[in-house]
Amino acid sequence: MIRTAFVFMSLLIAAPLQAEEDPMAMQRCVWACLANFGPADNPAYAQCVAEHCSDIGAEAPEIAWENGALKNGTRYAGVNTPDGSRGLYYFCNKTGRSDLMIAGVPEVAGSWSLAFGEGEETSNTHMGWHFTPVRNGVAVSVPSDHAVFTQLRSRAEVAIADEGGATRFTLPLRGSTAALLRTLAGCS
Repeated sequence: MIRTAFVFMSLLIAAPLQAEEDPMAMQRCVWACLANFGPADNPAYAQCVAEHCSDIGAEAPEIAWENGALKNGTRYAGVNTPDGSRGLYYFCNKTGRSDLMIAGVPEVAGSWSLAFGEGEETSNTHMGWHFTPVRNGVAVSVPSDHAVFTQLRSRAEVAIADEGGATRFTLPLRGSTAALLRTLAGCS
């Protein structure tokens, strides 16, 4: 109870100070909710974000894929949900690593599927991949020439579904072609 009141008060105090001129205001709010009510699949976290962070900032940013490199030389390409709590990432390196990661989901082994589509129409579903737990999500090894990468580069969106077939979240694929090609080039 005290924790909830503290978080709520800190968000109320911070919001006016951050106002519209601060582009990071919403992200800090999301981080505060995650720190106090995480992990990201906790309903209390989602409620905190919905109640305290959704009104910060003028409009939701357009979501696009990004890419980069980690300090150990691993390259990545990926995208997060608007609140930053979940995402889909591809990791590779010159020693042969080639993994897809679903971030922000429970770290439990199981089957996940990716369905690619244009709005309501989906096709080319890759089902039954057995993902293993990793820090902040689950991952599966996928060869860099797998057909899933063609779909990631050519479709409008990807829906991530759990073992029971329930769609957990959907991500846009805007910018995925350039991000994935740059990442793959850095791994060969």
